[in-house]
Amino acid sequence: MIYFFINILMYLLIILLLIRYFINRMNIISFCVILFNMNVFLFFIYQNINFLYGILVSIVSIILLYFIELFNKDSKEIVLIKDGNINFHELINNYSYFKLISYLKLHHYHLDEIAYCIKKNNHLTIIKNKNISFPISLILDGKLINENLSLINKSEEWLKKELLKRNLLIKNVDYAYFKQNKIYFVNN
Repeated sequence: MIYFFINILMYLLIILLLIRYFINRMNIISFCVILFNMNVFLFFIYQNINFLYGILVSIVSIILLYFIELFNKDSKEIVLIKDGNINFHELINNYSYFKLISYLKLHHYHLDEIAYCIKKNNHLTIIKNKNISFPISLILDGKLINENLSLINKSEEWLKKELLKRNLLIKNVDYAYFKQNKIYFVNN
């Protein structure tokens, strides 16, 4: 009966490791060492051998893993974000999307303000963009926001000309914003 529960526990550990490997990008060597250690423990339990030998094997394998990772540093620089755009090809092969997004949220970075995000030795370096341009709202629910027009050094006449080019009226526009010297309109 105890072997059944130990088997269930080992299978759950394998599933958790697989999830961790695919989400957090644990390297394959660490994954294999952990699987090896689980198999050693199962072998010792099934053969009624003292589990302390299993602990000894695990300690030796973890020390070997540490030295392998210490001397196997990836010194190649990989650009994950360039000019606010995520490089998905490099991201898929070298890093986890979820880890990247979590890192950006944790450090309060927006994609618009990142010129480069470089990964080297599993460490991220963020280089901020000097020309940060967040969208500036000009029309909200059919109402003009005059203060924001003055922020971008544009006049109401300029906005009316832009609306006229698109055959729109201010009252019919749900949302309009200005970003990187362009105006964008959103309406039903």
